[in-house]
Amino acid sequence: MVMQRDITQRRRQPVQKRSRETFERICAAASEILIESGLEALNTNAVADRADISITAVYAYFPDKFAILHELFLRSEARWRAAIDPALRETESVDDYILLFREATRRSAQARTDDAEYRALRSAVWAVPELAALQEQVRAESARRLADGMRRRSPRLNARRAQRAAKALVMSADAAIDDATRNGSLDRAQLDEVMLMHELYLRELLEG
Repeated sequence: MVMQRDITQRRRQPVQKRSRETFERICAAASEILIESGLEALNTNAVADRADISITAVYAYFPDKFAILHELFLRSEARWRAAIDPALRETESVDDYILLFREATRRSAQARTDDAEYRALRSAVWAVPELAALQEQVRAESARRLADGMRRRSPRLNARRAQRAAKALVMSADAAIDDATRNGSLDRAQLDEVMLMHELYLRELLEG
């Protein structure tokens, strides 16, 4: 049985100003390498060289490149949440709820378009099982929130159906956004086609 790495571990957290600056230089260097050359080029020696610090300084905070990737992942997800959370508000009507879902999808796509590190991480996530597991947790939480919202609008929708529908919506929206932002710009027409399908599905769920 293969033991899964614990990529959440840190050797220590930066406290003093100088140590925080070093920590940030490590993260910035890793981000630059990931964006420019992809996951294959990312390793602790490359990070140390790019940050112009010793390899010992890198290992003072991160035991390996996967721990650095975990830090970048957490930061990117925080930026993504900050981008879409303003769209996640309570609504009265089904029409308003569908518009809310459209707005959240659009904001998510724009966040990926604007954030090169986020796009690079999205490409790398599925090559690192531990990050893929974290991404699945993010999807599951998004699906749970969506299912809860649908049931508030349509109490007749049972919990199992709502959860299945929410999971399908989140997975397809996620894949569509990845595809529509793959080149660093947003293919709005392509995303609009997917959102139209989502809106028809949501209306059927909530009104049908």
